[in-house]
Amino acid sequence: MNFKTAIIGIILVASGHSFAEAKKELTPQERAERRSALIARVGGLVPRPGTPSGRIAFVNAQKRIPVDEFKATFAKNATKVRGVDSWVEAESVSVANANTLRKANNAEFAVFIVDVPDLPMSLIAVEEGWAIMNIRALDDGKTKDDLLRHRAKNEFARVYGILCGGASSQFKSQIMNTISKPSDLNGCTDDLPVDVTAKIPMYLEGRGVKSEQLIPYRRAVQEGWAKPPTNDVQKAIWEQVHSIPDKPIKIEFDPKKDK
Repeated sequence: MNFKTAIIGIILVASGHSFAEAKKELTPQERAERRSALIARVGGLVPRPGTPSGRIAFVNAQKRIPVDEFKATFAKNATKVRGVDSWVEAESVSVANANTLRKANNAEFAVFIVDVPDLPMSLIAVEEGWAIMNIRALDDGKTKDDLLRHRAKNEFARVYGILCGGASSQFKSQIMNTISKPSDLNGCTDDLPVDVTAKIPMYLEGRGVKSEQLIPYRRAVQEGWAKPPTNDVQKAIWEQVHSIPDKPIKIEFDPKKDK
């Protein structure tokens, strides 16, 4: 046993814990409960003024795959892009009217999901801020439904990533670097690599889309922009921050010391 391990052991014994307890991993439910308790102690999280701003519109113009599949893919890849997505339905989308539809949805970016015979897997107009993802191009006529859904979610994640500033990754053999035909999607997942998800918020902000910033209520009160409290915890925080001390500190001037 080295010195560092011995010190840790002494600390654990003194605190009444064992190594096994220290190494115990929390379940997802336990982590969620601890996070909720911690957030509650600071009065919850409130959005900073001015956030979110801008919009990414996801326009569904197909009926083969439920749109909830794509919503789930976006949600897990957009933990740093909150409050800026909108989901709408459309009868049809074409290259000719894609930018018009983007503007009609008051969006800086738009991803259109279609199922048509005359378009490739994807078309991306970075400068105009729109992309079309075509499910029909992912189906060779023999593709089973489960595999088609798998391909479609992967291609959706890839198109979103490219359009919104994460065109490539330093990590090999993943969805952003290896796709040139539908079958290339088979062995991938719809998880964007971490360097791609890190690039996206910075790129979006430069194009007018700013994620919602959630701030602890206590900090919002301290900074002076919080709304009045809505529950007992927030009320206690509000009163504590705004209260005048009953016994303010008195600093007496000493001519001998303070020359």
